[in-house]
Amino acid sequence: MISKIASAAIVVSLCGFSSTVAAAPVCTPLKVVGGTGTTVAKEVSAPGVPLPYGLKKSDNWNTDFEVTSPASTYVADIVAKNLGNYRISMYLKYPDNTSDKVFDQDVSLQNNQKYTIRGSRRTNMSPYQVNLFVGGIPVVGNSYTATVYGCR
Repeated sequence: MISKIASAAIVVSLCGFSSTVAAAPVCTPLKVVGGTGTTVAKEVSAPGVPLPYGLKKSDNWNTDFEVTSPASTYVADIVAKNLGNYRISMYLKYPDNTSDKVFDQDVSLQNNQKYTIRGSRRTNMSPYQVNLFVGGIPVVGNSYTATVYGCR
């Protein structure tokens, strides 16, 4: 009698495992806004500064990625080409002119180290863009690549 119960429990566990594997998320890379392709490669510029007459010298610390079909989770992969302490933030931008900050930290990265960020959308609204901020004074001149994915 005990062996029948044990074998039934094993079958139930295996069935639960197989359904979990079948539900793996499908992730699609998002297109870079104002660029070509789905991956951006940048060298961190000096920070932006105000100039006379209301002008400003901008930095290149922000990159937007276009969301063309809804996803439940957004994933950013950043690969630092140089050692450094990077300021990294990720925002989901919504059609009602609001945004959600899903990540905001200083991250110490090694040469060619990949760093992954995950953020979830609001339950009642899908973003139209994902903004990725990678920069910081300590890493001016360092290079990185970044790709953002929408996952369902």
